Amino acid sequence: MLQLGSRFRLLLSAAVTTSLFTTVVSTPITARAKGPKEYPEYGMDFNNELKWLRSAFLISGFDTKVPDDARTLSYGPTSYTLQGNEAPWAGNYYPMLHGGVANRWQTGIKSDYDILSWDQVALLAPEELRLLSPAEKWDLFKGYTDFRTTQFERKERGPFSGDSKMQKATRREMWEGFCNGIRGAGLNAPEPVRSITVMSPQGIAITFEPSDIKALLGASYFYTHPKRFNAIGERSFKDDKKSDPKRPNPAVFDIALRGFIGTMKKGFVIDTDPRYQVWNETVFGYQREVSDAGQPTSRDQDHASDTIARKIKVKLKLDMLGESSIEETNRATRDLVSSKSIGGVSVEKYEYELFLNQEDLLVGGKWKSKAPDFAWWTAGPGGDDTYVDEVVCEGNCGNTNINAEELFELARQASSLN
Repeated sequence: MLQLGSRFRLLLSAAVTTSLFTTVVSTPITARAKGPKEYPEYGMDFNNELKWLRSAFLISGFDTKVPDDARTLSYGPTSYTLQGNEAPWAGNYYPMLHGGVANRWQTGIKSDYDILSWDQVALLAPEELRLLSPAEKWDLFKGYTDFRTTQFERKERGPFSGDSKMQKATRREMWEGFCNGIRGAGLNAPEPVRSITVMSPQGIAITFEPSDIKALLGASYFYTHPKRFNAIGERSFKDDKKSDPKRPNPAVFDIALRGFIGTMKKGFVIDTDPRYQVWNETVFGYQREVSDAGQPTSRDQDHASDTIARKIKVKLKLDMLGESSIEETNRATRDLVSSKSIGGVSVEKYEYELFLNQEDLLVGGKWKSKAPDFAWWTAGPGGDDTYVDEVVCEGNCGNTNINAEELFELARQASSLN
């Protein structure tokens, strides 16, 4: 549900790629990690991952001391589920195979339609205008008579699109879409809960449904601003369950749960698929069951940032928000998410050990079950309209026609029930 290859690499370029080549200066430790490729169950380096988690708190406007305070297991609630307006809103990933945000979702016409001429637009009745795709409505709203937004989405993020630099188009897979953008928007943008009618520069009344605006927000967050993104762990590009992805450090992941969700009352996103596909889902709650895990092994010690005094076992249940239908999310959804009464909500189970030093502070851990591929955070408006990479995209990567600030204001208007 996230596009393959270069687009994903761009999404992570400001955080994960940098972390791979940065030397971390930290306090002396008893032993050095042998690396995630050799023993992936221990995750990536504890100190380095904790640094990136602090950055996630920083870009979110939260106290950067929380991750260090949460190294103490008593910090934050053992279980918590985001409630009401704390919860993320739900949306659909608008698969590219179905046309993405150029899909006329209310009629079942994907994106295999002729681009309208302005003369044709003038003949459309209000109800016909209402049934156009989110991208077409945006073009009308902005007065783009050449339908440049729709043209871009069909060419670059439609059923047959791909590497524009190589001039080669490939058929999209069903999992490819805007799940990363919808997840980022659902955590940071106002939720559109009602339809609104706005006027185009040519005097045409355009009605946006909540799902129209959610789709456009998903496109706007497809790329994020490099200074407003951070991640722990790294994506696996292998298509087998025995691959050795650089998983998030389990101790830092536990800190993120108690610090970000339990304390700051905000969710974050994880990739739940350990293989090359990316299934972004928002974590909006957790339940931890803690017990003794016995004595640490010499290998445990090799992968801790300090001498291990004891270790504990955690059985974890995560409340997850994945894909809901477009029709089901054409309304207010936060209460439905927090009450777990909407499609796309599920429970994911994990198990891991946590290592504590003599001061009873977390110093590492070990996954005892499958693990998330990576976890990530973003903040502020989307960055799709301004993201530039001269090497991969030869300039702008996203849709420069969807201005993030204007779209954010449209979402604000649609977020009020008045």
